[in-house]
Amino acid sequence: MNKQVTFGHILTILSIIVIPLMVWGVNVERRFEQVIDNANDIESITIELNGSRDDIQTNHLEVMKQLHNIELQLKDKKDRE
Repeated sequence: MNKQVTFGHILTILSIIVIPLMVWGVNVERRFEQVIDNANDIESITIELNGSRDDIQTNHLEVMKQLHNIELQLKDKKDRE
């Protein structure tokens, strides 16, 4: 018996092994791109959050300063009476 590789054998190998590997590879590449995009988004959100924290701290200090001024005014008013 003489064994010959035919075009059908090649197509079978392609359909069973090569094509699923290519599809899997494309899916893996898409996931890596999504991970990179998500990492960039997380980094920008973190920077934005840190900026917001600074703004909140500044606003908090301003509010505390104003409350202290009001407290002093009320204390002065109370002392006058």
